[in-house]
Amino acid sequence: MEYQITISPEGSVEYHVVSLLYDVWEDYNFYRREAGDIDKNADPLKYKRAVRSAVLCFFNYFEGVLNRWIIRLGTAQTILERMFFKDKLEIIETRPNVRALDFDGARLLRNDISHIQSNNSDLEIMDHLLNGDFFETADRLVSWMHQASARLQYECHPDVPAFMDTLLHPEEPVSSGNTSSTIPNSL
Repeated sequence: MEYQITISPEGSVEYHVVSLLYDVWEDYNFYRREAGDIDKNADPLKYKRAVRSAVLCFFNYFEGVLNRWIIRLGTAQTILERMFFKDKLEIIETRPNVRALDFDGARLLRNDISHIQSNNSDLEIMDHLLNGDFFETADRLVSWMHQASARLQYECHPDVPAFMDTLLHPEEPVSSGNTSSTIPNSL
């Protein structure tokens, strides 16, 4: 997460807080809500569009979380850039008390959408998008991330709203459950 504070000559203050990881998490939630608001039988194209967007945002987020954790565990950025998703997951799963995760079906759907190839069946991909299974799998993956986050003692993403509260109201407790009014060290 990065932030910029700009003070104009008149004394007004502007805050900009940026966390791509947080933004992609919010994008996933936006598209998931949008998919939930669409009658997939009445407008399957619109529903598929929302689910596809949610899938891509979710896996960008998930891989971003793994990348942050792996770097904190001491893996060099140059090594990380050449690693496959499955290898990244194995690094996290080998930590004490972090359970293994099976998500091959969701990963394959993500790969089919991200890497469109002539041997993919568009009808099969459509069926996977319309059956609604992805969001159940995503919930399971989020649960795994929360469990791994607690075991590793690493956050999944910066708490941008809490950080903004801290900047705007430094004497007030942060509303997100953090009882400290200071900026967390992990930022």
